[in-house]
Amino acid sequence: MPKLEILRLGETPCSALTDVTLKGLVALACHCVQLSELRIHLQAGKLVEAATSTEPPRPTENAAVIPRTNCALTNLQVGEAPIRRRVASVVALTLLQVFP
Repeated sequence: MPKLEILRLGETPCSALTDVTLKGLVALACHCVQLSELRIHLQAGKLVEAATSTEPPRPTENAAVIPRTNCALTNLQVGEAPIRRRVASVVALTLLQVFP
């Protein structure tokens, strides 16, 4: 959906967690280049686990050769899931890498 601008999965405020994956976030960032507002409710622990995995990511057939350096996303809501202080920076940096 390259022209998708707004995607809201869940109401606000929300504490119901979904099984959003790092791979799914990367797919949104790569293929929905006009996405300016995203509301998802993720499990921070799973995001940290995926971001700190020792397995290198496998490139897909349609993966961009040059990573994007800009992003249309201006509003990101990730719900009210608790994030432990010691992993908060990993979550923030991971989201910043996915949505520069």
